[in-house]
Amino acid sequence: KQVIISTGTRNLQDQLYKKDLPAITSILESITQRKLKFSLLKGRSNYICRHRFEQALNEACYDEQTLSDLQQIRHYLEQTEFADTAEFTMLKEQSPVWSVVTSNSENCLGTICSYHDECYVLKVREQAIDSDIVIVNHHLLMADFKLKRDALGELLPSAQVYIIDEAHQLPDIASRFFSQCVTSKQIKDLL
Repeated sequence: KQVIISTGTRNLQDQLYKKDLPAITSILESITQRKLKFSLLKGRSNYICRHRFEQALNEACYDEQTLSDLQQIRHYLEQTEFADTAEFTMLKEQSPVWSVVTSNSENCLGTICSYHDECYVLKVREQAIDSDIVIVNHHLLMADFKLKRDALGELLPSAQVYIIDEAHQLPDIASRFFSQCVTSKQIKDLL
């Protein structure tokens, strides 16, 4: 059966994907009698957007540190399959470069993007569809449930089994996804 494991944080996702699952893979494979495929799936803003990255390279209005960060990203993009921002350990997590080289649902160009066929988000989602075990965080799980409930699509593949780690966090996260609110940031963004 296809399994989705949802955790409370991206750090826990990385731990499961890089340490825990590889450590128990041989045990799981002896039970299933086949090689298991597992994948790590994060929200869109955790992957480099090729369009926004190229756009940032062509704009010279950044400070010296951001320009340096862009060059480091450029170098590393040649070595990465999915361009997960967590892979870019040479850059600070708080670097302003992340807001200019990642996308969100509002600024993603979708199928009209000239880099659509090279989209890292789409590549990692395709890998997840073919995986036996998909590791996500609670925010992505709730976003997927909401999209499916509203018949607007889906972010995650269908699964027969859900394992919820750090389940005590789920009610708060679910209430944020399934309630209505307007924040001052949303009003400022709209203006």
